[in-house]
Amino acid sequence: MRTSAQTEAIDWYIKLNERPVSRADHHQHQVWLTASSANRLAYEQVVRAWSTAELVEPWARDELIYLNQKHSARQTLQRKRTFQVFAIAAVAVLAVMLWPLFSGYSETYETAPTEQSRLALPDGSRLHLNVDTQLDVHYSSNQRSIVLNRGEGFFDVEHDPQRQFIVSAGGFEITAIGTRFAIRLFPDESLQVVVTEGRVAVAPQSASTVALDSRLNVIPTDEFFLSANEQLTLASSIGTASIEHVKAAHVTAWSESKLIFESTPLSEVAEELSRYVPERIVVSKTIADQPITGVFQIDNVEDMLGLLAEVSLVEAIKRRPNEFLLRQRTTARVQN
Repeated sequence: MRTSAQTEAIDWYIKLNERPVSRADHHQHQVWLTASSANRLAYEQVVRAWSTAELVEPWARDELIYLNQKHSARQTLQRKRTFQVFAIAAVAVLAVMLWPLFSGYSETYETAPTEQSRLALPDGSRLHLNVDTQLDVHYSSNQRSIVLNRGEGFFDVEHDPQRQFIVSAGGFEITAIGTRFAIRLFPDESLQVVVTEGRVAVAPQSASTVALDSRLNVIPTDEFFLSANEQLTLASSIGTASIEHVKAAHVTAWSESKLIFESTPLSEVAEELSRYVPERIVVSKTIADQPITGVFQIDNVEDMLGLLAEVSLVEAIKRRPNEFLLRQRTTARVQN
């Protein structure tokens, strides 16, 4: 029996694959997706079923009948029809569902400061946009192209050997097939790529090469290959690149609504926390290098600063309506 989430997921899939689709529709769809994990799972199943033509599961056959009824009001499909009749209906519905992938699919997605968003693309790939991010999605019959204009995104790519998945950012192209990775584009066009699963290739969009930091024991090349728990940092302002081993789950913890720091200078911690709240957090120069270790749930500024005070000898003072100063604690905290 079809669940309410599956029925709603099908309705949304139909609506988003019909034209025209307004920005309000996309916004309402995102609200519905984030309302519950059941909604997200149901929508991912629907997308995956029709984008990969895996129509052999019983629930998928039921959904095909349901979709065909919605798109062909004059026809009434019965479950006892012969396989031949069902197959014809399935092909017709599949063509309706997949037409955006072959005729072209383009959309721009954007998050405001302090806002995050989860997206499911027509091929089953999933995106998680971090705060203050904008990207363009372009799908065709032979390629999946993403342009990251600003901000940070986590990409969970559905494997498709016939169509490469390429993200363009900061003058580079990041190519992945069936993998999970994150990209952050800084305001100065510097780029950071970290892989949590699989493998990606990073290459300049132009013929120019990237100069490597002389301190690195790496053969100069214009293309980089990254595997799980590797991070590439491309500093465009000084023309250097570095690859290091990291805990990718920590770097991408923002996608799970938390931030993880390990002996990170307080100035960097404050800068990162400021990305997720309306307030600005500044640090006294005398404690800017104080190392911080802890796990912070992305929340309101008071809660995050309260936890910071728990794990360090720091206190937060509100200097202005939208600004907090972190300084050395002047009095000992009372233990309960």
